[in-house]
Amino acid sequence: MALLDVPATKSALLALRRQLAFAEEGYALLDQKRELLLVELAGVRAAAARSRAAAERTLAAAMAALRAAALDGGTAALDRATAGAAEPPGPDIKERRLMGLRLPEASARPPGAPRAFGYTGLPAGTAPAAAAFAGALPLLAALAAQD
Repeated sequence: MALLDVPATKSALLALRRQLAFAEEGYALLDQKRELLLVELAGVRAAAARSRAAAERTLAAAMAALRAAALDGGTAALDRATAGAAEPPGPDIKERRLMGLRLPEASARPPGAPRAFGYTGLPAGTAPAAAAFAGALPLLAALAAQD
């Protein structure tokens, strides 16, 4: 029993050979694409591990600064400070293309200068905490794009 229903002619044989050569070339191209994508995936995975470690360090420092601010001015003062805080700018999300695939890239700018503190304003410990959390925004945006 024949696998293909083709006439037993020389022109049919030549057409099948051309189709086979085309299919083998397509397979080789797809194999190369797979290899390149695996290399890119390994690079993204390594970058994500570095970003995750940096974000964990930055957030640990920010939480320590927040605890110090809570001890300095109390949690009620921090609650009042966050009620009037300006909302940070949102992330900038772009796409880059790699061999027909769309890969996201995210970035975030830290918010502007923190508000003044003092006798009638915010406790002194809020400025380092706010700066520490603002410094974590770009790291978290980069991590979000990689995960």
